[in-house]
Amino acid sequence: MSLTFVEYIGALLIISLIKIIIALTSIGPLIWILPFFIQPFAAVFYPLSILPPLFQKIAWFIPISHVFEGMRYTLKTGQFDNSSFWTALFLNAVYLAASFIFFAFILKIALRSGRLVKLI
Repeated sequence: MSLTFVEYIGALLIISLIKIIIALTSIGPLIWILPFFIQPFAAVFYPLSILPPLFQKIAWFIPISHVFEGMRYTLKTGQFDNSSFWTALFLNAVYLAASFIFFAFILKIALRSGRLVKLI
């Protein structure tokens, strides 16, 4: 069974949120607001071209924006947009590697300080 891009990005976001919760135990309830901050840059409801230039640059670093832009391109032209696909795949790989490194770092801190025991 393979994950779609949307499921993959959702899983990465959840893993990142869990790491933040482990690191900062008091921030848990507020952390679920983060997906709503990402949504305007993800180009879910509108194309990226209508965003201000600064927001377009921010959206370039969010893989799901490339997925939705590629889907819009495919629906408009009937052809697959390879550049959006490979950009989203590359960004996902970079974020996955960064996520593993950050998780190992946070896990070491949690084990040293005894916070991991408090979560169980």
